[in-house]
Amino acid sequence: MEDLTKLVDDEIIDRLAAVDGVADVELYGDQEKVFRVDLNQAALASRGLTVTDVSNALANAALDVPAGSLKSTTQDIVVRATASLTTPEDFSNLLIKNNIRLRDVATVMLGADDQSTSLRSNGVQGVGLGVIRQAQSNTSIFHPVSRRPSTP
Repeated sequence: MEDLTKLVDDEIIDRLAAVDGVADVELYGDQEKVFRVDLNQAALASRGLTVTDVSNALANAALDVPAGSLKSTTQDIVVRATASLTTPEDFSNLLIKNNIRLRDVATVMLGADDQSTSLRSNGVQGVGLGVIRQAQSNTSIFHPVSRRPSTP
């Protein structure tokens, strides 16, 4: 689904949006890949760290694109990442404080965003597109043309 989302986002939406009379194209059922950081609260506490320490380390890495979120029982922090952090291993090696790396207190995975929507058609997961016309555009309705059988 992540690959289908990327294909539709990169190739199809722009082409549809360029059609005369189209104002916007909305994507439904898309699932983007994000980095998921699952913190080990016991590992954080044993090292004298907090979720905020992890968040600050990620923020200080000059982060620039969405990468997911950090969640604990009391906080939910949105995480952003640069192109230089492109794999879970890159994130895992991020230095938090005093020779403590993210891998020491968390598990990092690349997977579908929990906040993504889901779309199914006849039980098959897919991606849907909503085409929104411009305000001044006319909506044309096409009807199938049928031919009467010719008589001999």
